[in-house]
Amino acid sequence: MKTLIIAEAGVNHNGDISLARQLIDVAADVGADLVKFQTFTADKLLT
Repeated sequence: MKTLIIAEAGVNHNGDISLARQLIDVAADVGADLVKFQTFTADKLLT
């Protein structure tokens, strides 16, 4: 079984799909197999 390298992008795309795609490209350039993103807004975390 091959070990996969996962790049953690988190919320660093700031909701910008263009920036998210750039993060994917960079992750691929350095050899990552997958990229993990998170999406949330701060107002939904606090009440």
